[in-house]
Amino acid sequence: MPARIHRLFLTALSVATLCVHPAQSQSAMRVLELFTSEACRACLRADALLDREARMPRTVAIAWHVDYWNMRGWSDPLSQPAASQRQYGYRDAFGLTGVFTPQVVVNGVASMAAGKRSLVEEALPQSDVATLPIKVERLPDSVMIGLPERADMSGDVRVLLLLTRPDRLRYISGGDNAGRSSLSVNVVAELRTLQRWRGEAQQIELPRSDIEVHGGDSFLLIQRFDGLGRPRAIIGAERLLGEKIVSG
Repeated sequence: MPARIHRLFLTALSVATLCVHPAQSQSAMRVLELFTSEACRACLRADALLDREARMPRTVAIAWHVDYWNMRGWSDPLSQPAASQRQYGYRDAFGLTGVFTPQVVVNGVASMAAGKRSLVEEALPQSDVATLPIKVERLPDSVMIGLPERADMSGDVRVLLLLTRPDRLRYISGGDNAGRSSLSVNVVAELRTLQRWRGEAQQIELPRSDIEVHGGDSFLLIQRFDGLGRPRAIIGAERLLGEKIVSG
């Protein structure tokens, strides 16, 4: 192939690649929220796929165990009303007619059913706001979080703290999944709103004794909410403890 044609071919290939995979900052964090239940037959595969995603770099992968499945012969001990309420918020934000499991919400801007071979199997829209760089310094007794200054920040932006349970393989003794095992990974035990954020640079110190209370990892999210209090784009995320905690 002549050199000039070869250069044109490479340029065209580069442009095509950018169109399919838009350039992102190396600090960009992908956030996957899986809405699931031990009483949902299709959810156990999605739970296992979440474990794979949770081990990927620059990925926050968390599980919300909803409570509306608890009427089918098995009450999921990991379920909580707060998980269902968060999913209802996404339902309304996306204009969906109902909720379903296993559902994956990506960066707060895309909703889809969990895939069979990988948790997310389709192209995703980008958030309209670039991912914010969040600094995390892990000290012996606390975690220091540094938020950058952002002059263009407006609206309802919240700093959220997600505390999770230790990962474990669980045996299910009743319901549609009786006799099967469920792999619970980064299951949210508690969601806290630390503050509203208006773009000022600041340091937040969190004692380890406070964020390790449930025995699992913890994550910080910066998320937009609309005028009705519904969750929208996640514009920043970081893992705080950075340690994979597994219990038998």
